[in-house]
Amino acid sequence: MQLIQRKVLLYQEGTSGKVYEIDLYQIGDRYLVNFRHGRRGASLNEGTKTVASVSTLGQAQRVFDRILNEKLSEGYRDITDSGVSEASPVAAPVPVPTTPLPIIPPLPPSDDAREQRILGYLQAAVSGAERPPHKKQWKLDRIIWRAGVLQLCSAAPLLMQLMQQPSVSPLRRYGLAWALGWCGDERAIPLLEQIYRNETMPEHVRRIALEAIFKLSALKRDELRLELVQQLPEDIRTAMQQGTSVEEVLTVVERHLDEGDGPQAVSVSYSAQRNSLTLNLGGGSPVQPFALLDRLYHIDNDLTRPVVLAILQKAPFVPPYFQRIRHIFKVAEYRRDAEVLALLTYRFDQEFAVQIGRDPRTGKLIRKNDGVTVQYRQCNPKLTDTQVAYQSKTRSYLRRRIWRSLRHLGDLASPDYVRLATQILLQYTDSDAEPARESVSYRWNWQTYQREETRRTSWDRFAKFLTLNHILYENSPRYELKARSKAWRCKSAYKSGDPAPQVREEAFPQLWEQQPAALLNLLLESQCTPVHEFATKALRTCTGFCQRISLESLLKLLSRPYEVTAQLGFELAQQRYQPANPNFELVLAIANCAYSPARVQAQQWVADQRDTFLQQGTLIAGLVVSPYADTRTFARQLLNTAILDDATARSLIGRILAALLSLDEYQGTLANDAAETLRIGFAPQLRSLRLEIILDLLRHPLPELQTLGAQILLNHETPVVELPAGLIDALLSSPYESVRAIGVRLFGQLPDEQLLQKSQLLITLVTHEISDLREAIRPGIRRLATHHPEFAQQLVTHLLSILRSRSLMKVFIVLLPKS
Repeated sequence: MQLIQRKVLLYQEGTSGKVYEIDLYQIGDRYLVNFRHGRRGASLNEGTKTVASVSTLGQAQRVFDRILNEKLSEGYRDITDSGVSEASPVAAPVPVPTTPLPIIPPLPPSDDAREQRILGYLQAAVSGAERPPHKKQWKLDRIIWRAGVLQLCSAAPLLMQLMQQPSVSPLRRYGLAWALGWCGDERAIPLLEQIYRNETMPEHVRRIALEAIFKLSALKRDELRLELVQQLPEDIRTAMQQGTSVEEVLTVVERHLDEGDGPQAVSVSYSAQRNSLTLNLGGGSPVQPFALLDRLYHIDNDLTRPVVLAILQKAPFVPPYFQRIRHIFKVAEYRRDAEVLALLTYRFDQEFAVQIGRDPRTGKLIRKNDGVTVQYRQCNPKLTDTQVAYQSKTRSYLRRRIWRSLRHLGDLASPDYVRLATQILLQYTDSDAEPARESVSYRWNWQTYQREETRRTSWDRFAKFLTLNHILYENSPRYELKARSKAWRCKSAYKSGDPAPQVREEAFPQLWEQQPAALLNLLLESQCTPVHEFATKALRTCTGFCQRISLESLLKLLSRPYEVTAQLGFELAQQRYQPANPNFELVLAIANCAYSPARVQAQQWVADQRDTFLQQGTLIAGLVVSPYADTRTFARQLLNTAILDDATARSLIGRILAALLSLDEYQGTLANDAAETLRIGFAPQLRSLRLEIILDLLRHPLPELQTLGAQILLNHETPVVELPAGLIDALLSSPYESVRAIGVRLFGQLPDEQLLQKSQLLITLVTHEISDLREAIRPGIRRLATHHPEFAQQLVTHLLSILRSRSLMKVFIVLLPKS
């Protein structure tokens, strides 16, 4: 680079002055005109007046003279002392890649006026000519970005020409690398690789160049990722190469992160065999621990990806984590990595921004997160971004950026919109909802001296989740997002809880209709009510796809706990029901679904062909243990009026008990209803039930099933004396009153000889504070008192000595023999 001419201009106003410098450079056979400006004595801001270098000195000289005359007319004066001024040093240019310039082919003919306009802009920028006339004179950076968004392969040679110009700023070089990755021209790989391996390039430019290479060539991607693995710390690399589990690799990585910012045993090295430099994203110094997160995400294999996801799920949004989280976010956005983007979208919605304020008592800076002070810092008016990190403006920007990226994909009719939106919607659950709220604004009426309501604003349960609402309600007649608002509010005609409109409300409905499988996936996996309401409404319009839904998916739809989804499943299942050849699995799913009319219809189908359905033990057992009370009541009535042979009844008992034993501790009502059905409908068969099954019931944590087991044991054909040792004692020590009462009744059925040996236990039961236990032991006491007068005399003597209240006297009178 040779400096041909420089002018230094000064604008003096009072005691302050502004400097403006103009430089004319020659680079090979081309020319540049650059400028610098700012306050005198301070660092100057740099720029260029030739976006692309020009081919002739005369053209560059005209640009130089035009700028000089403009500044002189504005009041600047020339203070240049010589051809080369020493007012400010000439900055060393960033090394330019040496890849030979590709031959620019003629622009291919295209019917797309937008594409031709973008190519025309880029061609003008390369040649240094004036931009083609257009009512919107876009900036060159926007044109570069648009070429990448539209994935214009024909623009790649022009973008490579711009990349090799020496005056390209780091920000523009970043945009060029970004666009080249999307344009899909593999001829850009050598140029991108030179940028990636150039240590003088800013870190963010090298990072996007690496990702652009990944996008252009799978073979090159695998090669570079293997190289990145070799640059990891030795213990992490060893853990990965030994094929250890994800948990073990995560432990090693977290140990490095816990070490803080100390250097690791990884450095920049030169390989003579490959004639290439080893990447060091730390910029010439050893890799810092938190730079590992970037590196692991670039590698992105079966071990590193789960590790990065696990860290992203719990990493705090504070330095030094948050800088790397932003890096990963931008790379994921470039890759359109739905899993990572969805995870971060959810966290940006959930994580409150960090607030910086001063402690009024000490004057120190306080750092708060959701109103809770988490860190104190000394008063410092020049806080850096890494100190502040996740502030409200940053959070707001990231949330807006996510929807902006999705909206661009939707505008381009890209199928990636549905893929990304699906993953984002799956992040939210009903547990994220907040109570609906309402605010009322008033004004004071000075004529009536009363307060008058002026406005009422409502927010629904999911109002604070911006991206979720954009996807679901962008075209909604009931919700809106006001400018500079942080939540979606209800429109005036709608109140929280009102019925949803019949119209489609989501953004880009035509894209969802093109991918109905994504809608079905949402219904099968989502745990969020608004998502189910949207997906069922959209899927109903895809009639052809609905008719092809498999039986397995249909059964899953019916099993979902959302009424709208179960209703859709019932509508599709009803079309497939054949009375002459019913699908018993489908009927059971309908009878146990969340949609009440569907359950009524299934019960009617069973009642119409009761003899056929009674032979299906799995179906009848499923009805008995249904999660819905109306279906359980129907099953009880069905079995009460049915005549079953002994083998069928025993088979059915086994299925019902197996289902009951699989219940958890929160299904007590279901267990109680099913136990009542067993006691009423299968009393004869329960008398000979195997003791192993009864013991399983007694061991179950549900008190209802323990009570069922004790009741079966009470009426069992096995004599009490033949019961397993310690069983009655276990019933007597049960924490549940109903089980202890049955245990007392069983205890009272023991032979007189055994009861007489446990007189102290008898006295304890007789005087127990629980009336059910006293009632349960009375038959045994009467029997002993009748046949053993000496026991009666001892019992009376003992009871008289402990009687202290009228209530115990009544108990004693009842216990006396009639004689």
